[in-house]
Amino acid sequence: MPSSAQISESQLVPAALAVLDEQGLEGLSMRVLAERLGVRAASLYGHVRNKEDLLARVSDAICTAALAGAPDLSWRETLRWVAERLRSELRRHPGTAAVAASQQVTPEVAARFAPLVGRLAEQMRCTMTDASFAVQSIYLFTAAHALAEHGNPPSEPSKPRSYYDKWFRYALDALVNGLGQIHLDAVGDLTSPARDAIEGAMT
Repeated sequence: MPSSAQISESQLVPAALAVLDEQGLEGLSMRVLAERLGVRAASLYGHVRNKEDLLARVSDAICTAALAGAPDLSWRETLRWVAERLRSELRRHPGTAAVAASQQVTPEVAARFAPLVGRLAEQMRCTMTDASFAVQSIYLFTAAHALAEHGNPPSEPSKPRSYYDKWFRYALDALVNGLGQIHLDAVGDLTSPARDAIEGAMT
């Protein structure tokens, strides 16, 4: 078998993604990953400290793939973009939904998206903390929805894709419009029914 020196860190996450998609989170272990890579489990510890460290790297990879290259949009469309991009990535790797829902990204990766959070804070006229909460709320909702849709691979979704698409759009509208209600200065960016309801309540 190859030693740890014969495998690179760049091989670990793709191999972990393959295991997660085939066997789910419960099926991922250092032993299973080592078998996938053709090495002894002990050799993996030259690259990662433990399974938690490995899952942190998977979480970082999901976030980076989903959110890299964020366009300059309105706050509302930015949050929708985050949700759609993350959902697309989780559909590519349904076994990672549980990881995205439970594993925080590392501070190093979070720092890469500070400009996105900063734009949101400016547009929503709120603090960086509140803008970060908004992104995290969208992110967690999307991961939880993917978990509900895909369950624990390799199981198949229990309902048609159209059902989950409709549910996703409905819940995303509710969440984005709810954030608009919290930050009333951004009320002009809400959809008309929500905006009319808020403005009626304020008169």
